[in-house]
Amino acid sequence: MSSNDPYRFFDEFDKSLSKWDEIELMQYLKLQKNRGNLEGLGKWINYSKNDSLVVFLIKMVGFFKQKGIDDILIEKLEDDNELVRAQAILTLGELNIAIIETELIERYYTDIG
Repeated sequence: MSSNDPYRFFDEFDKSLSKWDEIELMQYLKLQKNRGNLEGLGKWINYSKNDSLVVFLIKMVGFFKQKGIDDILIEKLEDDNELVRAQAILTLGELNIAIIETELIERYYTDIG
């Protein structure tokens, strides 16, 4: 843990997160939020090569109702990993980011039509 970069340890994750890992990380993020230190998680969503971590962090963006990550979530709609794309859609919905709604509907009907 680093006091000046409390999330630097995300760079160390190189395997899939277990449910236990997710619970532990969520507890840590809740503690950071209570301390007023819950910074944007976009940096790791953007740069992590670990899809399991990315999915978890996107989920946490929705859980903590983080703002200012809209563009990153929209970019993740084009991700190669279907779990990342699916979680991005769910989180955009949780955050009520309606700007993308029409585009998603058009994509869906274009893909099946």
